[in-house]
Amino acid sequence: MTFLATRVAFFVLVLFFALSSFSHSFLSTHLHEESIFIVLSYSREDLCGKPQLEGILQALNEGPHKDLPIHKFYLHSKRLPEKEVQKRAQAAIRQIRATHPRIVITVDDVALLKVGLALNHMKDTFVIFSGINGDISSYNRMSPFLKGRIPTSNITGVLEHLFLNQQVDFLKLIGKWPCSLGILYSTDFMGEKGRQQISSRLKAAGVRDNIRYFSVSNMKEIAEKAELINKDQSICAYFPLVLSIFDQSKGERVALDAMVPEITSRVHKIDIAVNKSFTKAGFFGGANVDMFHMGYQAGQMAGMLLDGVDIKRLPVEDAERFQVIVNKKRALELGIRLSPSVLCLVDELI
Repeated sequence: MTFLATRVAFFVLVLFFALSSFSHSFLSTHLHEESIFIVLSYSREDLCGKPQLEGILQALNEGPHKDLPIHKFYLHSKRLPEKEVQKRAQAAIRQIRATHPRIVITVDDVALLKVGLALNHMKDTFVIFSGINGDISSYNRMSPFLKGRIPTSNITGVLEHLFLNQQVDFLKLIGKWPCSLGILYSTDFMGEKGRQQISSRLKAAGVRDNIRYFSVSNMKEIAEKAELINKDQSICAYFPLVLSIFDQSKGERVALDAMVPEITSRVHKIDIAVNKSFTKAGFFGGANVDMFHMGYQAGQMAGMLLDGVDIKRLPVEDAERFQVIVNKKRALELGIRLSPSVLCLVDELI
């Protein structure tokens, strides 16, 4: 090969690698700038996930990134067996690694635990969680991403703060305090996390010795434990945390909305709803965390990261807002009449 031919070949080779590098960088940047991937723990119509998703989309729609394509992936963890949920989580991770979105938003604990943590330290992709009930420090021990509440890698988000001091205050206002409180919870992952969170927050609020626990794993046990709560004269109110349960008659798992009549028909006491969706489903209500606004907070975080804000400037947040919401039909069933002074404090009657 002549000297000139060698120089030409060398130049062509250098140009090829330069163009390849530019093409890869351009495509990578292009993908990052125009894709958001949302992983939801439950189904499309879930009482917890749907309002959070609506809040996320509202926040994104209000910013300069409203035209970005958004992909939604549902894990169906309340309905599917654990093995199938794990398969769906792995499928979500594969899609995320293949498309390399700029933002991944996980809704509720299962999505963070099974998908979000697997993306810890993923280059050029941020993970924002919404609606976490579990102890965030326990998740951090599994795959460190925080120092206190400050992100140390690519993960931050919003915790589902339960306004239990306000719940107790509301019980006082309607003349149902002091008394014991019941916690009716399912023995699945989210039921256990909810029980732990409520128990911890109640103790922090000074309610230590007046908590009664009722665990259930199927519809038969729901009927039995609901009767026990109803018969216990010391209990004036209870938290229904039966998020998913096995129905022997159908041979499948059913979600909360299908179980509300089974519970409320047996328990003639105040059902303290942890969020608005529970109140809409038929429980009495109280000081509910605003699920829509919690999702909105996560969406705002996504917008700021897309704008180039350093993630270390976005510490983990608590859900900011609650609403006092009461289900009118359930209040009538329980014979509860709210005084004009209490009604002034109620944000919404459903």
